Amino acid sequence: MLAGLWFLILGFVFFILILKTLSNVRCYAKTHEALHLHKTAVLWLVPIIFVSALIFLSWSLSLSSVDRNKIIGNYEVDAQFYPGKNALWQKRHYRFQVRPDNTFVLFERLADSSEKMYVGNITWANEATEKWSISMENDHHIVPRHPILYRERFGFYYVFKTKKYGNMFFRKI
Repeated sequence: MLAGLWFLILGFVFFILILKTLSNVRCYAKTHEALHLHKTAVLWLVPIIFVSALIFLSWSLSLSSVDRNKIIGNYEVDAQFYPGKNALWQKRHYRFQVRPDNTFVLFERLADSSEKMYVGNITWANEATEKWSISMENDHHIVPRHPILYRERFGFYYVFKTKKYGNMFFRKI
């Protein structure tokens, strides 16, 4: 219903533009004054610039699409969200992988610089592939059952809400 109304309004505006253009061309043919051509150019430039600006805004504000193939990969803590010692410490100590075989692997760096792996299984949602849940074999305090995805214009990131560290922000590397 609303789309039909917009179509009707835009059709009316286009019809008026055509009529005014024909009128200006007829006046130019009679008088050969360039003023009528300038009026026609301005008449068409205003809606073209307006529509172009709307298209650009729509493109620049749209979010990136996320599918299963984009999610699979390695992730690390993005220390730019809340820069400081805590974020850098988290970045050095935690990272995870989403593997093609529906496996989630969290890597935790221990005091002796070795890494301990926590493995879990991923269940993908049927309707929205960007939604998935994690079932861990051995629970870990930073791994939520349902990671929260935030999409941006040129990418996405995950937030793990933890009791010990608060929100942890992970980006694909």
